[in-house]
Amino acid sequence: IAIDSSTTAFYLAREIVDRRNLMVVTNGLRLALLLMEQSSARVLVLGGVRRRSAGSLVGPIGDVLASRGRIAKGFFGLVALSTTHGLMDISAEEAQTKRVLATACDQIYGLFDSTKVNGFGLHSFASPGEVAGLYTDEGVSPEFVTAWKGIGVPVAVASADSAAPMPRGE
Repeated sequence: IAIDSSTTAFYLAREIVDRRNLMVVTNGLRLALLLMEQSSARVLVLGGVRRRSAGSLVGPIGDVLASRGRIAKGFFGLVALSTTHGLMDISAEEAQTKRVLATACDQIYGLFDSTKVNGFGLHSFASPGEVAGLYTDEGVSPEFVTAWKGIGVPVAVASADSAAPMPRGE
């Protein structure tokens, strides 16, 4: 799997530290250290320049993943999303690195809290048609869920009362 450097993706990594036979590709320094210290996962860290504010490695890493095999699933945090532009980031470097990682994934999933629904992003790293699913919290509106479902993207909503996300709009 691929997991980016976002805070939300870091929390996903905390939930999977007990998984066995896991290979994780990431640009997240904090996430890589977590997995190194608390799991048996094999971790491939993409190179680049450290972006202090995100704790990530970003930049023109080229086609480092091309012809190396496919990554089954990629999990990405975002600052904004829309049914027109897809998953977005505010930083061009972060979006570029996420794009390289997403391109190597068979399935792309967005992870975000509901405040990102009305967020502002400049740079798309995954188009709406590339997104296999979205995971968020109970703060999303039914209209948001319906809009994404209308383009074929399921939205799973995590309930505050449960650890597992609940599908919405199905």
